[in-house]
Amino acid sequence: MEKFDVFLCHNSKDKSAVIQVAEQLKQRGISPWLDSWHLRPGFSWQDSLDEQIK
Repeated sequence: MEKFDVFLCHNSKDKSAVIQVAEQLKQRGISPWLDSWHLRPGFSWQDSLDEQIK
């Protein structure tokens, strides 16, 4: 399983701002987990979140 430095949780109306933050983190060598980047279509998002929050 891939490891991340930070888990980004947000309201859908803040999505564009959070994507900008995630991109800035990556540029600084910090690995963010972001739903739109890491959730796979057709898989349970609840299971994916549980795994990452652990």
